[in-house]
Amino acid sequence: MLNPCYPAPIWLIWKELPIFEKLPFLVLCIVGGYSFFLAATVVRLRSAASVQANIVRLSKRVGNLQKATAATFYLLGFGIFAGLQFAYCIIEHSTVPLGFIVVRNLQMHFAFAGNGFLILLIVQVVQWFIANQVDALRSQASS
Repeated sequence: MLNPCYPAPIWLIWKELPIFEKLPFLVLCIVGGYSFFLAATVVRLRSAASVQANIVRLSKRVGNLQKATAATFYLLGFGIFAGLQFAYCIIEHSTVPLGFIVVRNLQMHFAFAGNGFLILLIVQVVQWFIANQVDALRSQASS
């Protein structure tokens, strides 16, 4: 059982998660990897000499990243709420009170939600950094 006093990392609960919670988390990791790749591209292009040709392409990529982040947020929320429905499904016969089993299941889903939203927050911060850098490049190119 997880210790409720400390946050649970995703690797402790991964094997207990159903597939409809694992899939949104993997999509979130892919979007996060793409956002870090785009941030590295923006930083690399900031030091390049010819920036004007790349500004339109970067702006489109930032827009696509914002849409992908919003879709990932909805997918993650769907995964969390779909998982919460099964927290009350108990199939085992034991002497442990039913309330403790339900709380243990809820704790796993809440740990998943905390990990997912922490990564989503990191992706949002990186996305904000990328958008500000592209705006700075656009203003630098126009002047």
